[in-house]
Amino acid sequence: MRWPSDLFNHNHIDSTCNLASDSSFKFCKIGKYNYIARRNSLYNVEIGNYCCLGPDVHVGGMQHSYWWYCMSPLLSDVCKSPECTIIGNDVWIGAQAIIKEGVKIGNGAVIGANSFVNKDVEPFSIVVGSPAKHIKYRFSDNVVKEIEESEYWNKEPHEARRILNSLNSLR
Repeated sequence: MRWPSDLFNHNHIDSTCNLASDSSFKFCKIGKYNYIARRNSLYNVEIGNYCCLGPDVHVGGMQHSYWWYCMSPLLSDVCKSPECTIIGNDVWIGAQAIIKEGVKIGNGAVIGANSFVNKDVEPFSIVVGSPAKHIKYRFSDNVVKEIEESEYWNKEPHEARRILNSLNSLR
C-alpha cells in the first residue's frame, strides 16, 4: 500500500494507482489509474493517467560521467543531474524495458518488452528493440485525432469507458 504523497522519496502518487509493493519510486509524479507491476525502478519520472508498466521496467536515473577521468561518484562530483522522464497518458511499457532519463513518451504509445528507449517516442507509436525503433502506429491519423480530442484519460473510468465505446465505431 502506498500513500498519495510520499515525503521520504519526494513522490506524489495518486491513490487510484495499483502499484506492486516491491517497486521503487524516487522523485516521481504518478497520475491516476495506473498499473505498475513488480520490481519496477522509477527515478525522476512523470507519468500521466491510465498507463500500464509490466514487470522489471527501469525508467530514468543518473547518467554516469563517462567523460570524466573516474567513473566512481565517490571520487567525482561531475555526475550530470538526471532530466525528468515524461510518460504520457495510456502508455503501455512491456516487461524488462529500459527508458533512459530525459526521454518523452507520447500519449497512447506502446513500448515492447525488453526494449531500450533512448529517444523520444511519438504519440500512438509502437516501438521495439534495443535501441527501440518505430515499427508502426496503433491507429490511423483520423482515429488518433479523435482520441486526442476526446481526452478520455482526464475522465473518471465510467466516463472514459463511454467515450472509448463511442470511438470504437471509428475503426
